[in-house]
Amino acid sequence: MSESSYRLCTYVAGGFASVGLGVGEEPTTVIDVERGFRHLHQQGRGDFVVWPTRLEMLQVLTNWDYFLPRLGQLAEAAASLPADADFVHAVDAVRFAAPIANPGKILNAGANYYDHIKEMGTVEITPENDIPYIFPKTPNNAIVGNGDAIVLPRSKNWDVAQYVDWEAELAVVIGRTAEDVSPEEALDYVAGYTIYQDISGRDKMIRETGPFPWDWYANKCNDTFAPLGPWIVPTAFVPDPQNLFIRSIVNGEVQQDSNTKEMIWTAAEMVSYASEITRLEPGDIVATGTCAGCGMAQGLDLQPGELPDLFPHMYAGGGKFLQAGDTLVTEIEGLGRLTNPVVAAG
Repeated sequence: MSESSYRLCTYVAGGFASVGLGVGEEPTTVIDVERGFRHLHQQGRGDFVVWPTRLEMLQVLTNWDYFLPRLGQLAEAAASLPADADFVHAVDAVRFAAPIANPGKILNAGANYYDHIKEMGTVEITPENDIPYIFPKTPNNAIVGNGDAIVLPRSKNWDVAQYVDWEAELAVVIGRTAEDVSPEEALDYVAGYTIYQDISGRDKMIRETGPFPWDWYANKCNDTFAPLGPWIVPTAFVPDPQNLFIRSIVNGEVQQDSNTKEMIWTAAEMVSYASEITRLEPGDIVATGTCAGCGMAQGLDLQPGELPDLFPHMYAGGGKFLQAGDTLVTEIEGLGRLTNPVVAAG
C-alpha cells in the first residue's frame, strides 16, 4: 500500500488531552493532529481546516470522511515536519489516555470464540443455528486508558475483589452511522480497531435467587472494567481482522494466546447484527468477544453444557484471578499493547 500506515491516539502532554497520530506500526513520535493540520494550513494547504476548538477523538470519528484522507496526508508529511516542531512529541514523553473517553455505546459480544465456549462449558454454538449474543457495558465509568489502574472493587453484597478475570478482545470502532447494514457492507462503517479488555467480576455472573439467573450489570459494569487503547488503527492497515494473534499476559505469564480466526461470528457479522438492533454511531465500540485462557476456567476440562460447574470450582479455590499488584498486558497483532496495573479499592 503506497499510503504511509498510521494510527490514532488520545495523549496527554502539558496537562491537556489531544488527538495524536503515530506513523508506522511502532511509532516513536506522536504528532498533534490539530496543530499538524494548522501547520499544513499555514504552509498553503487550504484543504486543512484550522479547528476552532481543542480537537477530540469523537469529533474526528464524527467527521471521519473529512479526516480520513487528510490524516493520511499528515502521515505522509511527517518526515518533512520541522525537527523542532512543538507539536511532535516522543512517544515516551506523553501519557496515553483511552482513545475515546466516552463513546455512546460499548456493545460486547458474548460467547463468540470457539475455543472460549469450549473452555467455559457453554452449550455448543454454530452460526448456522444461532444468532450472536450482545450485552452493553457502561462506558463513562468503565473505560480507562493505557497505564490506568484496574480497581478491584468491594461492596457489601459481593466479594468481587476475589474473582476478577481478564478477557482480551478486538474492539471495532464505528466511523459512520450504521443502521441495519449487511455483513458484506458492515466494515465500510468501521473507522478502525483497538484493543479492549472486558474485565469481569465472575462471582457476579449468576444469581442463585431472584427472577433472572444472569447479572451482566454487576458482572461487567464496575468502574475501570473496560481498559481501551492505546491506538486506533484504521481499517486500511488491518487487511484481515479475522487473522490476528490476541493475548493476555499477567505478570509476564501468557494466559490467553489465540487468534481472531477462532471467532464464531466475524467482526463484520457482529457489526451487522448490532446495527439490526440499534443505530450505531461514530465512536461506538463493538467488542467482538474473548478467546480461551480466561482465569475462571483454568484447571477444568468441561464438556458442553457444564458451565454451572465453573462456580463450585471457583469458590473452592480453583482458577486464576487478578490480584492487587498484578500487571495485565493485552496484545493484538498489529494494534500494539495495552498495559494496566491492578490495585485494590481505596
